[in-house]
Amino acid sequence: MYHRVEPVALTCIGLLVIAYSQWKLHKLSPNIEYTYILLWMIVRNVGLAFSSAPVTNAGMEVISKKLVGHASSINNWTRQIVSLLAIGLFTTIYASRQVIHLDRIDHVEGSSEDYLAYAMSAAMNDVFLLSTLIVVIAIPLSLGLRNTNRNRERWNKTSS
Repeated sequence: MYHRVEPVALTCIGLLVIAYSQWKLHKLSPNIEYTYILLWMIVRNVGLAFSSAPVTNAGMEVISKKLVGHASSINNWTRQIVSLLAIGLFTTIYASRQVIHLDRIDHVEGSSEDYLAYAMSAAMNDVFLLSTLIVVIAIPLSLGLRNTNRNRERWNKTSS
């Protein structure tokens, strides 16, 4: 599919799917159905598949064949580091937002388990909302991708 469709289109479609599914996941509550979460996580992962492969391919196509091995290892290393940093960042935001939500609901009647469940879901909603914002910001950045094979073919035709 990558060679038939521009990487910009695939990436933008993937990012839009991710953003929409993240938006749907930011509306969680303690009594939400498991199938709702599962459905939107599946949709989000489909968006990840559509967006990550074209970005990786576009990046690797501009590297000379001699350096592809090094570029691949740097790409994997960078992906792992960014993933770990994102987990740490979102976990920290989740924990701090949970404390904020617990402080805000101390006047509501109910058991302490109800307080905690509400605070946990509200904090998770905050994290999903932030991640939606990050994905939306990435959409205009993805417009900078181009299909290097097509550009290379055009260049070869004009130079011969």
